[in-house]
Amino acid sequence: MNPINPDQRDGNARALFFSRGRGRGHVFPDIAIAEEIARITPGLEISFSSYATGAETFRSLGRNVWDLELPEANPFVTTLMRAGRLIRELSPDIVIAHEEFAALVAANISNVPSIFTGAWFPKLGSVSAESLACSDSVIIRGEAGIFAPPPDLSRKPIYVGPVIRRMSCTANDRPRLRRELEIGPSVFVMTVVQGGWATEARAPIAATVIAAFRQLEFENKKCFWLAGSDHELIMDLTKSQGGFEVCRFYDDVERLYAASDVIVTKGTYGATIEAASLGVHSVSISHASNPVDEILVPRIRSNIALSASATDGDVLADRLRSLVSLQKGPEPLLIHESGASKAALAIVLETERILGRNLGRMQVG
Repeated sequence: MNPINPDQRDGNARALFFSRGRGRGHVFPDIAIAEEIARITPGLEISFSSYATGAETFRSLGRNVWDLELPEANPFVTTLMRAGRLIRELSPDIVIAHEEFAALVAANISNVPSIFTGAWFPKLGSVSAESLACSDSVIIRGEAGIFAPPPDLSRKPIYVGPVIRRMSCTANDRPRLRRELEIGPSVFVMTVVQGGWATEARAPIAATVIAAFRQLEFENKKCFWLAGSDHELIMDLTKSQGGFEVCRFYDDVERLYAASDVIVTKGTYGATIEAASLGVHSVSISHASNPVDEILVPRIRSNIALSASATDGDVLADRLRSLVSLQKGPEPLLIHESGASKAALAIVLETERILGRNLGRMQVG
């Protein structure tokens, strides 16, 4: 997946894939899709662009990435300008934008076709919704009927179901994983995925999680806290507490997830559906900062969805106890292969249609 070199054209189509940089959750499924595209056809070469934590994650995985050098809360106009400059520099045949609406506008201005992919549709009348009309194709990583598509799309959306990172294990592998991670079989393990709680809510919600964990009646218990950019805050809040291990990120996170008894998330769809795919119960705490996740997350049956405003340490501890009391975890949702494969095939087929050329794809089911 080397970056596009505009001076080396070999007849293959080249796609510039804008992966959203807000956190790590967009990077892994985008890589899974790109790997599936490479399996389907050698005729579509993918080059990634991202920013902030997204770009950092690509580099940590040894992937080449064009860094737009934007903050996580990337301003639309600045993103538009930098994406446009990169498109003009690289001259890709097509742009793929994972929930980066400004990239769709930048592609349109540069007369380059584009494909939008994401799990949701923006609110009608918003800048994002108007930008979506610039795309030549829309591929939704979810099911039809949840979000209403804008009426001015050039074609009907294509629905491919959820897409997550490629998983190497499930909760069925927990005994082996705990041995490998040096976690005792009787230890209660809770993993907290910090995500992006609104700034004013981070410390109060963290205090709620800490209070709940302290109440749990286990002789041996461990809390792994993946704090991301809030690493220093969580370190400070837990420094006098026992049983906490705080890190920014965890390299082999699916193994930690699968080894856990329960996962606590901020209510993001990505982390919650990953827990479900592994067969691990989860509790999500939403601060109403993302109405999209508030629609998608409660639909996941292995998750208990809570509102931060109505949750304290006692409430959260009770919910955690209710999950622990269950005899077994949920059956893993086997979506980590099919979702990426369906999305990749849809992107390849739509690229062939838009560009009017055969990319030499293999026959796949």
